[in-house]
Amino acid sequence: MRFAICDDDDMFCSMVDAMITSHGHEVIGIAGTTAAALGLVRQGHPEVVVIDPVIGVNADFDVIHEALGAGAKVIAFGRTSSLLSTGRYHPEPHFVPKPDLPALERIIERLHLDHEAVSETDRRHRPLRAASGPLPTGPGDAAAFYTALNEATDGDSVVSIAPGPSGDTIDPNALADLLADGIRGTDRLLVGGSSLIVLLPGGGTEAIESLFTRLSSDAHLSAGVEFRSVVVGADESPTDAFDRLKRADASIRV
Repeated sequence: MRFAICDDDDMFCSMVDAMITSHGHEVIGIAGTTAAALGLVRQGHPEVVVIDPVIGVNADFDVIHEALGAGAKVIAFGRTSSLLSTGRYHPEPHFVPKPDLPALERIIERLHLDHEAVSETDRRHRPLRAASGPLPTGPGDAAAFYTALNEATDGDSVVSIAPGPSGDTIDPNALADLLADGIRGTDRLLVGGSSLIVLLPGGGTEAIESLFTRLSSDAHLSAGVEFRSVVVGADESPTDAFDRLKRADASIRV
């Protein structure tokens, strides 16, 4: 994430800067005055602003309003919360009392986890390319699924989930229900016999990894289930890619 630090205490700025960068984030700038802080927020577009609500003798409400208005998260790192009265800001800034650096670090870690979760959701639902053909009537609509599959192009992903060599069974309808609320509206599912096939238009390997991660933590996907995947190549027909999915050259996890 991209951070801006707004504080006129050089020692704390240095410590906060080191903390943020040690967690793999970027500090885009440090401002020690209200004017500099406003310019940094407006021009730098940080995702998180760490600010002492009182820089020098100025109560920096304008900076906090500017940051929140631009969609940034605000961490008020100061000696009093009296200037952050309930209802003044929406959403309310996170308040960390100086000099509690461990508490500041915990807030940064929490914001990072929230950011990752939001990014994953946005990425999963981003319509990189819509599937072709009519909308399916349900996960058993083979005609709609194969119409979309036959129009698959370079970068589209196809995944099959089926019983593995150990003979474990799966409930493909339960898997389809599990995925229905999590996949993008551009994706397609097909339940056929004892297996489930998923088409992820424009998803590439990233969408495959996301799908596997979500399913591998669910009880419906036991250790004996076979998870096969292919990405349609630049010079490959969707039929050839689907044939690869059924052969040994597909990516397989059991």
